[in-house]
Amino acid sequence: MKYKEQRHRGLHPAAFTYEEWQKIRSVTDSMHHAAKRSERGRNIYEFAGYIACIHCGLPLRCQGHAVTKHLYYRDTAKSRRLPCSNGGELTIRADLATQQFGELLRSLRLPDNWRELIRQQMVTEAQAAGTTPESIEREKERLKLKKTRILKQHREGYIDDEELYGEMAAVELALKHLDAPEVNGVKYEEVVEAGEHLPGMTALWDVATVQERNEMIMILLQPGGLYYDLENKIVAAIKPQPAFLPILRMLSGVVEYDEAKGLLVTERWQDRNRRATASLSPVLTSSFLYQKLQRLLEQISNTAPHSLLPTTKRHPGPKKPRHGIPPEEWPTVLRRVVENQEPLRNVAEDYGVSYETVRRTVLSAQKKAVL
Repeated sequence: MKYKEQRHRGLHPAAFTYEEWQKIRSVTDSMHHAAKRSERGRNIYEFAGYIACIHCGLPLRCQGHAVTKHLYYRDTAKSRRLPCSNGGELTIRADLATQQFGELLRSLRLPDNWRELIRQQMVTEAQAAGTTPESIEREKERLKLKKTRILKQHREGYIDDEELYGEMAAVELALKHLDAPEVNGVKYEEVVEAGEHLPGMTALWDVATVQERNEMIMILLQPGGLYYDLENKIVAAIKPQPAFLPILRMLSGVVEYDEAKGLLVTERWQDRNRRATASLSPVLTSSFLYQKLQRLLEQISNTAPHSLLPTTKRHPGPKKPRHGIPPEEWPTVLRRVVENQEPLRNVAEDYGVSYETVRRTVLSAQKKAVL
């Protein structure tokens, strides 16, 4: 089931088993008297809907080659007439993308104390978001006092044993959550569960079927969360699901920048990407590459005798700008503009205002004269 761009396992029991559903389909097919048609084989791609171009941000289209029978991911920016710095028509073989993503997963080495590291990291992020240690301690004291009140109510006969166990379990669960608070809608238990499943996914990646790898991708990444550089044929960045983000931060060879939180950029792509054009990736437009380019241009403009780009104004404004023309001068301005046909810029220069201010003044003066 998909809810708010995240996939969740269904909680309702299935109406039919897989074998029963196959029998139902066979019966319905036998009752259908239409002409039998040969069903077209459908290729399954691991990264369908999850792989995108790092430069234009568009998802790559899956296609097969009629002669070689190889499967490809193709950029569609050119066919859709959208801008892309790579031309918008490059392709990448599906088996190469699968191999490189598997190598990226195998670079994960979890230390023995990774659970404690994750807990400390989540506590730090919660404190940065405004949850102070003092507020956590106050909440713990409140919950401890609540436990005391619950026990007193049970002794005096106000609640029975079943209610006691339920209330105490709720308090204990709240105390446990305070030790590892929820960060960005993700609980500590969810991150630990994701970390325990990830080594198994890594071990099964090479031997799994295409359908099984596709299911792994849906669990690991957000839609469009595998950014690929089609020119250099390398993985550029990944955007994991929130529960897997703290774990995948431990991958070797990836870095996360404050300007692009939640996006893990591979150091290999960062080292090979030496271009600084105006058409940067929409994923990284406001991130590290853009910031570096701006700092470089600022250094050049400060050190060089002439600016790199001309910044002269076409119509320079007044040296001492004023906010408006006094009302007593409106008749004079109206006479100069309407009767003498003087240019607005000449009148604006005499009064130290912009020509737009003169135009509005003339309109106001004409309305006042009519009234």
